[in-house]
Parts: sequence; structure tokens; C-alpha cells
Amino acid sequence: MTTPVQIFVQVFTAGPAVALAILVTALIARSAGAIGREQNTYVTAGALVLAAWFGVSTAIAAAGGFNPAVTGDFAVPLLAVTLSLPVAVGVIAGLTSPAIRRLISPSSIQPAVVAVNALRMIPGSVFVVLGLLGVLPAIFGVTAGAGDFLVGLGALFAYRWVSSGRWGRALVWNVLGLVDFVNAAALGLATTPGPLHVLLTNPTSVLFWMQPLAVVPIFMVPIYVLLHLTSLRYLVASRSKATISRALKLEATS
Repeated sequence: MTTPVQIFVQVFTAGPAVALAILVTALIARSAGAIGREQNTYVTAGALVLAAWFGVSTAIAAAGGFNPAVTGDFAVPLLAVTLSLPVAVGVIAGLTSPAIRRLISPSSIQPAVVAVNALRMIPGSVFVVLGLLGVLPAIFGVTAGAGDFLVGLGALFAYRWVSSGRWGRALVWNVLGLVDFVNAAALGLATTPGPLHVLLTNPTSVLFWMQPLAVVPIFMVPIYVLLHLTSLRYLVASRSKATISRALKLEATS
């Protein structure tokens, strides 16, 4: 990767990563205020968790932890743990902690929860450019990047759908957003040297798992997955309530 390209990548991946952390912290503050809780406590805890995860994950990437040339057969398992651990912790916390459930439930924050995904357009564009320049394999960079860009663009529409109660469309967008990550991960691993390397490309996707690009899959993607799950939880509950409400009204008028 040449110096100009590396600077371009650092600016347009690290920048959105920092912006994402700031926006999520702002969402936590807004939600804490909506449920009548002490904002400083929630904001401090959220910021510390985000900072700790950013530090740990990027340090592993900077040390070559996800590079098969450095860690050999441990690269893919380490990557799997790094991607899944924050999601698993977030899901378990949401299922077992009443405080977390209250924090992610206010209807006032739900449009913003989906709107944050608009940031995906920036790194998505970066991957498309890198695929076209031959820094990443085109089958991965262009495909995964275009998917991210389209999902990010769709977030602007999903914001309006959630705000206006068109939950069905927002549900579909959330599912597509998660499918996009599965597709990107599959293509990335299939074009990276290792046990899952089934697509022979030149170049490979090994740079995707190294800094500065690695901040996207190992830090940003788990956050986006949790945002999608938060939105899906709200949308499913809202549709269920609306269905029950319509049924009761029909029963009352019959």
C-alpha cells in the first residue's frame, strides 16, 4: 500500500470509527436521560467500554494477530473471538440486565439507532476504491464495499420509516444490514490465506485484517451488529403491540 493510499485509508476508516464511538456515546446519554437515569454514569461506562475494546482490538491487529503469516492457524480463531465476543457480551447483557434493557428500549432513540449506520457509506466507499485500485481483491473490496455503501444509504430512509411507524420496511433494512456483514466476512475470509481460503485472488485480502483497515471489521462491525439487534428488538415488539391493538379494536367494534 503506497503512502498516499495509506493516508487515504487512515483518514476515512479511523475517522468514521471515532465518529461512531462518539455517536454511540451520545445515544447512551440521550437514552439515559429519556429513562430518567444519571447520564454521567452511563456515558462514562459506555465510553470506557468502547475505548477499552478499541484499544485491545486495534493492538491485536497492529501486532499482526489476524495475519496468518504471523500467527499461523491461530489467526482465524482469534479473529472469530474478536468479532463475536463484543456481540455476545452485548446480547447477554441485553437479555439479563434490566438496566440495559431499559437503556435500549426508549422509542425516542430508535430513529437515531438506525441513522448511525449512515456512516457505513464512508468505509464502504474506501473498500470500493481499494478494490478498483487492486489493493484488495475486487471480488471482495467492490462487492463488500458496495453493500456497505448501499446499507448506509438505506439508513437514511430507515430513519424516516422508523420515525413514521413503517416498521416492516425498517425490519427488512435491518436484516439486509446483517446479511451484508455475513457476505463481507465470507468473502474476506475466502480471499485471505488460511483454512478458509477458497478463492484464489491476487492480491489477497490479508490487508483487510491489518491496520489501518482492520478497525472496520474488528471495532465498527460489532457495534453495527448490536445496533441492528437493538433496532430489530424494538421493531418486533412495536409490530406485536400494534397487531394486538388492532385486534382489540376490531373485537371492540364487532
